[in-house]
Amino acid sequence: MDTVGPLPTGRLGHKYWLTIVDDATGFTAVTPMIARSEALSAIKRFLKRWETFEKRCRRTRLDKAGGFTSNETLAFFQDKGIAAEFTATDQHQSNGMAEVTNRILEERLHAVLIDSGLDVKYWPDLIGSVAYLRTLTPHIRLNMTPYQAWFGTIPDVAHLRPLGSRCLSYKTGPRNKIGENKGRPCRLLGYDGASVYKIAVRSKLLAGHKRKREASPNQLWKRLRPPQRGETGNDPFFEPLEATSNMITLPSQLAEDTTPPVTSTGEANAPPSTSTTALQDPPAGGDTAPDHIVPAQVLQSHPNLRLLDKASTRSGLQYGLTAIEETEPQNYNEARQSTHWKAWSTAINDEVASLETNRTWDMVPKGSQHALGGKWVFKLKRGPKGEILRHKARWVVRGFEQQEGIDYFETFASVVKPMSYKALFAISAALDLEIHQMDVKTAFLYGDIDTEIFVEPPHGLKDSEGKLCRLRKALYGLKQSPRIWYETLSTFMKEQGFTPLASDPAGAGLDAIAALKSALSARFEMSDLGECHYYLGMEIIRDRPNRTLRLSQAGYLAKILQDFGMANCSPNAVPMSGNLCPGPAGFQASKLDTKRYQKAIGSLMYLMLGTRPDIAFTVGCLSRYMSNPADIHHAAVKHLWRYLKGTSNLTLVYHGDLKPLQGYTDADWGSDPDTRRSTAGYAFNLGSAVISWSSKRQPTVALSSCEAEYMGQTQATKEAFWLRGLLTEFQIMKADSAATQILADNQGAIALASNPNNHARSKHIDIQWHYTREVQDSGKIALRFTPTSSQIADGLTKALPKAAFQRFKSALGLEAWGSSG
Repeated sequence: MDTVGPLPTGRLGHKYWLTIVDDATGFTAVTPMIARSEALSAIKRFLKRWETFEKRCRRTRLDKAGGFTSNETLAFFQDKGIAAEFTATDQHQSNGMAEVTNRILEERLHAVLIDSGLDVKYWPDLIGSVAYLRTLTPHIRLNMTPYQAWFGTIPDVAHLRPLGSRCLSYKTGPRNKIGENKGRPCRLLGYDGASVYKIAVRSKLLAGHKRKREASPNQLWKRLRPPQRGETGNDPFFEPLEATSNMITLPSQLAEDTTPPVTSTGEANAPPSTSTTALQDPPAGGDTAPDHIVPAQVLQSHPNLRLLDKASTRSGLQYGLTAIEETEPQNYNEARQSTHWKAWSTAINDEVASLETNRTWDMVPKGSQHALGGKWVFKLKRGPKGEILRHKARWVVRGFEQQEGIDYFETFASVVKPMSYKALFAISAALDLEIHQMDVKTAFLYGDIDTEIFVEPPHGLKDSEGKLCRLRKALYGLKQSPRIWYETLSTFMKEQGFTPLASDPAGAGLDAIAALKSALSARFEMSDLGECHYYLGMEIIRDRPNRTLRLSQAGYLAKILQDFGMANCSPNAVPMSGNLCPGPAGFQASKLDTKRYQKAIGSLMYLMLGTRPDIAFTVGCLSRYMSNPADIHHAAVKHLWRYLKGTSNLTLVYHGDLKPLQGYTDADWGSDPDTRRSTAGYAFNLGSAVISWSSKRQPTVALSSCEAEYMGQTQATKEAFWLRGLLTEFQIMKADSAATQILADNQGAIALASNPNNHARSKHIDIQWHYTREVQDSGKIALRFTPTSSQIADGLTKALPKAAFQRFKSALGLEAWGSSG
C-alpha cells in the first residue's frame, strides 16, 4: 500500500489518496483522504469489506511515510497478525507494486480530466473509478483481469461508459407537467460496482441503481457519434455537445442527494472519507428491475452522451481482446456465451453425430431407472507451438456417481510409461526407424458396455424430452471405459499378428506400417497423422541423415509461463538456490494460494516427466509443500519459472549409435531439513540422452550416507531390471545379455550390496532394500564405482552450483535448439 499527495484540494477537502494492491491478483482499491492520518481508518474499512475466512491479509509492504508508522497503526497490524514490512528511505523500488500502480493511476486520472473537461476538484470522485477500470482490465502477468483472479469469475463490463460522458437522469419528486423534460443533463463521474452510476448534476452528486444491461455496443455505435470541434451550448457546468435524435438506455431510479459522494444507496449517511473502492460488485444473483428508456424527443433538448469515435474505440477493444487467449469453457452455458460459440457448436454437433453413428445408446422412456448425469467437456487441441488446431467437445458421464458392483465391476487404464516411448525414440533415432502416428476418433465408443447403464441425454440432442439413454457402448467418464477400450484394441491387434509387451501393455518398414494403418482404419474411424511430429504434448524434431531426434516442450512451456504470469520474467541460471524449509510454525496457507501452488506443481511435473530431467530435484522438493505452501515456497516456484524462461529452448537429444543400457545412482544423506530423510536419484541412458530418471525423498531415515546410498541403489536396480525386460521385448538386447552396469560413487554402499556378511551394518535395514544383492548375484546387474565428478545422478539429489549444473545438463543429453524466450 502507498499514499499519493498532497494534490489540489478536492471539492470535499480531499488532498491525498491511499492505494491498496493485492500482490497475487493485482486487485486494487483507492480511498481519497483529507489527511494522511486517515490511512488507518481506510485500511480497516478495506479489510472489513474484503477479508474472508479463506482470504486473509498476512503481510503488507509500505513506506515510513503516509501515517503508517503511528503507534495505533502498528498496534492494529500486530492485533490482526499482519506482518508490516517497511521499505528503506527513498528505496521506492522495494514497494514497486504500489508505486507502479499509483503512477499508472495518476497518468490515467490526468488523461480523464483533460479528455472530459472536468474541473480538477473532481479528482476524488474519479480516482476510484479509474482504479475500478484497471481492475477490470486484462493483466499480462495474470492472463486475466484482476477481478477474475480475485473473485474467480469473469466480470460483467456491459455497464461501462467513458468517464465524463454526458447523460440524462430522471427527475424525481412531483409528477412532471405536460411538455416538461423528464430528464436533466449530467456527467458521469464514475461507478460504484456494476449496479450504481455516480453522476454530477450542476453542483450535486447523485448515485443511482443500474439494472439490466443497456443497449448493445453495436447499437450504440450506430446511434452515437464523436463530438465535433467548436460545438457549444448553454450548459453552465460543461461544454455541450450537439444533440441528435438518439435514444439510449439509462439507469433507473436516480435519487437526488445533497450529501457527499456515496458508494451505494444504502450508505447515504456515510462520512466524507468513506472509501471509494475500485471494485465491481461481487458475483451475485441477476438483476430484476426493468430498463428505463429516454424518449428521443426529450433527448433532443439535451447534449449527447459523449463517446469515443467508432474507429478508435473498436481498435482499443480489439487490442484488449487479442491480449486474452482463448480459454476452454467449463460448461455448456459458458460455451454458449463464448465468442467462439460457432466453433464449439460445430464440435458438439460432430460429437453427437459420432455418438449416433456408433449406436452408442438406445432411447428409452424415463421411468424409475437409476440414471447417471453427464456434462459437456470442451478441449482445445493444440499443436507444437501452442496454436489451436481444432475445438473438441465430448459428452462425459459423471462416473463418480457409479456404484461398484452395480454399474461396474472392474477398472483398468492402460497408459504408456514415459521411459517406454523415450526408449523407442532413442532406438528409432539410432536405427533410423519410421515413426508414424494415427488418432482414433471417439475411441471409447467402439467397446460394448458390459452392464446396463442409463444416462441422461446430452444438451442439444433432438427428441430427448422425457427419455433416457440406455448405453450400448462405453462412454467417456465411465469407470470401466478405459478397460473396455484396451480389451477391444488388444483383441484387434492380436488378430493382426501383434503380441502385447509384458513389460508395458500399451515396427518395421513403411509397407508394414501402411498395412497396419489400413487394417486399423477398416475397424475404427481413424485419422492418419502421417509421420509423427507431435506426441503427448512434445514436439518431435528429426534429422534423419544424421540420425538425430529431439524432443521439445517449448510450446507447452511458453503456455504455462503465460498462464502463471511469468512470460516476461528475467531468467535465472539455475532452477534452485539452497534448500527449502517448512513454513513458519502455525502457518496455514489460504485455499486460493494452495490451489494456485498445486496447479503450478502439476504443470511443472508434466514438463519434468516429459523432457526436462534437469528440474526433477527442484520439482520434487517443491511438491513436498503442496498442502501448505508458504511465501518461501511460492518464491522458489517463481525462481524455477525464471530458470525455465531462460532455458525454454532446451531439447532432449537422442543421437549416435546405441550403447548398452547404463545407469547412475546417487543419494544425498539427510538433506531434507524437515524430516532428515535422504533424497535419492537415478538416471539411465542408451548412449546419448537419458531415457529414465527419478528424484525422490526416501521413505525412511537413513543412519549413514552409506545406508542412504544403499537404499538408492535398490531403487535404481528395480528400474534397471524393468528396462532390461522392456529392451528384451523390443529385441534390442537378449535375456542373457551382459550385466547392466549401475555406477555409484559410494564404495561402502557397493561393498554392502556385494558382501552380505557385514551383518552389524545392515541388520536393521528393511528386507526390501536387500533386493539389489539378489539381482546382482543373478548376473543381470553390476554395481560399479564412479567418482562424483562423473556422477550424472548428482544433480537429481541436490541443488548444484552454476558450473556443476551446466555439466549436469549436458550429461543428461539436454541441448539448446533455437532461441530461448
